[in-house]
Amino acid sequence: MDLITILLIVVGGVLVMTMAASVIVIGFDSISKARTELRHQIRESGPYLVGLGVVYLLNKLAHHLTTTLSGIIGVNITDTLVAIEGGLVGQLQALLPMQAAVWYFTFAYVFGFAFVLVFPIIAYLLLPTQRHLKELLVAYMINYGAGTVFYTLFIAYGPRRALPTEVGQPMFEQFPEIMTLTAAINTSSNVFPSLHTSMAITVLLFAWWTREEYPRWLWISAVFVLSIVVSTMYLGIHWLIDVVAGVILAVASVYFARWFVAWADNRNVPNPHTSLETETQD
Repeated sequence: MDLITILLIVVGGVLVMTMAASVIVIGFDSISKARTELRHQIRESGPYLVGLGVVYLLNKLAHHLTTTLSGIIGVNITDTLVAIEGGLVGQLQALLPMQAAVWYFTFAYVFGFAFVLVFPIIAYLLLPTQRHLKELLVAYMINYGAGTVFYTLFIAYGPRRALPTEVGQPMFEQFPEIMTLTAAINTSSNVFPSLHTSMAITVLLFAWWTREEYPRWLWISAVFVLSIVVSTMYLGIHWLIDVVAGVILAVASVYFARWFVAWADNRNVPNPHTSLETETQD
């Protein structure tokens, strides 16, 4: 199966999941009411949407460069991760040896991850205030940027590569075509920290803050995020240390994102003293 076919399957699946979540979480009435203000909301959040697109594009364009640079200056910490953590991931796989677990966690890792990143962008775009969407997009940008830096500075192979006799790779064994997709997005030496974890936890933090606007999204996202985090280890891709680092990165990204948006919004608020002076002069 070629890359285009795999992408079409993933996009189609995520589209169906997003449409279903829109009905369950947002509701037809809220969607209809928000449509009248959609142009204004897009205009307000436009720079942040464009910024995320630029960061993602630059990240993809610089992928070969950063991989080459990592080979020159990167520190290989794989042995350190093995020494600290040992066969924990292998033990996790042994606890859930069922075929159903492979299917479930593969679904969470591929489809669930893309869904939890896309849906909140649509949901927050439909809110009267765009603050949450701006903060989310900035947090995404920080996650991607920090991930690029860490992946350049540190070379680390996941459990399936470092301990092939103790840790399996059930997703790639059951669905070898997915390797085509993952190879196009990332390299096997980029595991510290886990961006799947950091991005998913970022979404969950925002789901908590917007629980009054979207109470159902908090519970839906919690199930997906927990599944995604566990899947990164169960599938032999990440160490627990990568996951912990991903959680820390998520918290830091959200903190700085909220600070930045507050600072940017305050800059755009007219100074009342300046306005008063202008009126007096007139």
